[in-house]
Amino acid sequence: MPVAWKPEAGSVIRSQSTYSTERVLGQRWRVWLFSGVCLLSVAFAVSYVFLTARDIETDAERAAREPSAPTDALARITAGPHLLFLQSDGDTYRRVALTGLESGGEVLLTPLQCQRVHQVAGRGLCVGKSPSGGAYIFDDTFERLHDIDINGLPSRARVSPNGRLGAITVFVQGHSYADGAFSTRTAIVDMISGDFIFDDLEDLTVIRDGRRFEAIDFNFWGVTFAPDANTFYATLGTGGNTYLLQGDLARREARILSSNVECPSLSPDGKRLVFKKRITRGLLNVEWRLHVLDLTTMTETPLAETRNVDDQVEWLDNDHVLYYLPDEGPPATIRPDVWVASVNGTEPPRQLWTRALSPVVVNGR
Repeated sequence: MPVAWKPEAGSVIRSQSTYSTERVLGQRWRVWLFSGVCLLSVAFAVSYVFLTARDIETDAERAAREPSAPTDALARITAGPHLLFLQSDGDTYRRVALTGLESGGEVLLTPLQCQRVHQVAGRGLCVGKSPSGGAYIFDDTFERLHDIDINGLPSRARVSPNGRLGAITVFVQGHSYADGAFSTRTAIVDMISGDFIFDDLEDLTVIRDGRRFEAIDFNFWGVTFAPDANTFYATLGTGGNTYLLQGDLARREARILSSNVECPSLSPDGKRLVFKKRITRGLLNVEWRLHVLDLTTMTETPLAETRNVDDQVEWLDNDHVLYYLPDEGPPATIRPDVWVASVNGTEPPRQLWTRALSPVVVNGR
């Protein structure tokens, strides 16, 4: 005969009413939790809007206190070789400024503000109309020509040597290349019309070892253009690794040339790339060192700069590059300073300008 099951000593048999009560309490708990999350989200959104509005108001006040230089003074600087850069104390208020190529010269402010800037052949690209996104194209008189609808935290900006194409990289998730969870969008725009040529480089066909290479976690950043404005170099990140790409815009494809290369920058003579190379892997201890890659022999050599440089360099001439580093003090601050280093290792790095980042050499080299 079947034996009736009996509870063990000390066990509790829950009644149907007990289960009903628990379900009600569980449902109420989920409602309370959901309501709490909603309230926190609203509070965060309100705080963000308030802080953003406060930042915008502060920027407007600071811009009023620091008026733009007269048009004729700007024209005097732009008539010859000069440096265009973002003047900043390390916060999000950044004015496009001009100075001569010699250290310590007069600095003139333009009316433009953004988070990254680049200019070649009379066409300029400002990425980050605000700290959270947007971009625009400007001309050699610093008049805004076209607004570009691209959202995300500003990262990189580059214009082709003939001024016809521009590359924009923004973070759509994360905010640093040291962040293992970051995601980017890199677009190519027509600098004459302001239209997108590539809405995202993820539309490229990527070739590795003669075969198509695909992955769902592709990220592209750090574009630099060759003089023909069709060939370009960029970084591809996937599977925790980074690769150097050589791309062909007309064919809409790119092939992998090398690994562990980030933010390449092509020399004026088109023979070398300077890039940042990751030397540590830990998420909390990521550092990069600048290296130069000979495109003929594919040999790479470290620069004399031994500090951590998280930047896409700008070539001052065929033998020197510019980049920014945070002020070392003492005491150290978040103020950015521009440094110059020899790619041949013939001289030590030296500081050229303070309160500066995103340098661009215009009409020089």
